[in-house]
Amino acid sequence: DGYRGSPAADRDALVDVLLRISRMATDLPEIMEMDINPLMALAPGRGAVAVDARIRVQRSS
Repeated sequence: DGYRGSPAADRDALVDVLLRISRMATDLPEIMEMDINPLMALAPGRGAVAVDARIRVQRSS
């Protein structure tokens, strides 16, 4: 069940997104800052959506 009676969320999709973000941050050290707001989990099996995202990278010298 979801939070305060709301429908359940696709938790597997959220885990997948968090793992991919972690991997991206590890693989791309030029990423200085990342903001995803909001990250919305859809119904089970429907995935997750980043409504807005911003990534700040450091230019290579």
